[in-house]
Amino acid sequence: MRRSFLIVGLVVLILSAFLFSDIQSANAANNLSLTIPTRAAEGDGLLAGAGSISISAALPSDLVVDLVSDDTSEMTVPAAVTVPAGRISAVFDLTVVDDLKVDGVETVSIAASAPGWISANDSIAVFDNDFVDIRDCIAGGREHTLALKEDGTVWAWGGNRFSELGDGSQIKRDAPVQVLNLSDVVAVNINLSHHSLALKADGTV
Repeated sequence: MRRSFLIVGLVVLILSAFLFSDIQSANAANNLSLTIPTRAAEGDGLLAGAGSISISAALPSDLVVDLVSDDTSEMTVPAAVTVPAGRISAVFDLTVVDDLKVDGVETVSIAASAPGWISANDSIAVFDNDFVDIRDCIAGGREHTLALKEDGTVWAWGGNRFSELGDGSQIKRDAPVQVLNLSDVVAVNINLSHHSLALKADGTV
């Protein structure tokens, strides 16, 4: 009886190993592979054929793979790409969006998916090509000063009797404090001693 139990246990173990191996093979066969460049820059525009989708084995019919960019303000991709029957790969275009924001380096993730297939993701670093004119970085008034950083934020210090520093107080500051609720700024100016102006990337003041 004991031998019978051992034999049955061994058979179950062998069958489980084969089943696990088959599942692993099926999963590997249904994996999508996505490849895109590691970096690009605003101003590059269309990156023709720079992205690719591949599968492990050719299929008897076309495979339509959906594509999605998680930040279309930086990079766009086609809605889908088709891997033709009998082929194991297909290429697609990426388009770098050239905005007017001073936003440094942005990471964009591209996702690929198809029914019955394991999705794939890859990311690309998009480098900014917008820079702040150094002449617009500092603005001085009679009692306070403004500084514009490359990330589009504004910092202020000096007299603050009329809340001209924009930090929500009337406390004089000897060190720079960030102006609240102000971002994406491309130029600053001080007019009439206590009156500050900021020009944003979208053209509003």
